[in-house]
Amino acid sequence: MALIEQLPTDADRLWIEHFAANERAGAFYERQGYAVERIEPSPDGDPARSVVWRARRL
Repeated sequence: MALIEQLPTDADRLWIEHFAANERAGAFYERQGYAVERIEPSPDGDPARSVVWRARRL
């Protein structure tokens, strides 16, 4: 990935985020090796708007 090549040499993880309702993004990142690290509930309580944080070791 071009993005990974631009990271500092001492970077050990790459973090991404997406809304829980965006199942296509979740499936894509899962296939790319990103594991769910945490889920931040939406301030309005809507689970679809919760933010899913994923990380992948480099």
